[in-house]
Amino acid sequence: MSEPPNNTPEGTPPIEVELAREKTKQVEAAGWTAGVTGLGSIWLLSSHPEWPMAAGVVAVAAMVGYVCFHIVKR
Repeated sequence: MSEPPNNTPEGTPPIEVELAREKTKQVEAAGWTAGVTGLGSIWLLSSHPEWPMAAGVVAVAAMVGYVCFHIVKR
């Protein structure tokens, strides 16, 4: 039996390398999303230290956490 022809051009990385790159991009996007939101939350809470602002920041943090979870899970 002969092997099927390899249709991938020379120099293309194996699928594992591509998957690792994609996962790195996902983790990087989630990290930036969470980091920027965290810094904004700290700034908002330090400029307006009231309970309604804290409740809003907690709600936004929960939404960002949910989105980041699904970015990394994908």
